[in-house]
Amino acid sequence: MIAMAIFERKSISLKPWALFWGMIFCLANLGYGQLAGVKTIPGDYPTFVAAVADLNAQGAAIGGVEFHIAAGYVEQNVLNVDINPLINRPSKTRPVTFKKQGIGNDPKLVSGTGTNAWTDIMIRLYGIEYMTFDRIELEENPMNTNSGIWVEGGIWFYHSG
Repeated sequence: MIAMAIFERKSISLKPWALFWGMIFCLANLGYGQLAGVKTIPGDYPTFVAAVADLNAQGAAIGGVEFHIAAGYVEQNVLNVDINPLINRPSKTRPVTFKKQGIGNDPKLVSGTGTNAWTDIMIRLYGIEYMTFDRIELEENPMNTNSGIWVEGGIWFYHSG
């Protein structure tokens, strides 16, 4: 019984402090982890798809983020890649750019194999503004030889509202 009384007393006296420190911790981490500056593909990210996954998870910091894709880089099987950050979405103050870096052939994203669905798209942007693709080629997979497996689009813009 005595141990229980001491436990109850401590838990009551710690609640205001726990709430205070919990709020400080949360407020201090609001800006943590947002993508900023220059990121490289390959380099910081092994693939375009990996970079998009991180962008979707963390969003862009104020000042924005640029993904520099190496000249001559080729990525296969890019299909239905959704760019839809849930936090810190691209905006006028948080622009996002994917652009060629270096001398040589433009980076190329090659589609995967489509289906009969009309929604086979390489990159889908959901209500996204302030995003730039600069000197990035999108190419249908040469193995997609009939209309049943063609990919219907390179980049689609889906309206969010």
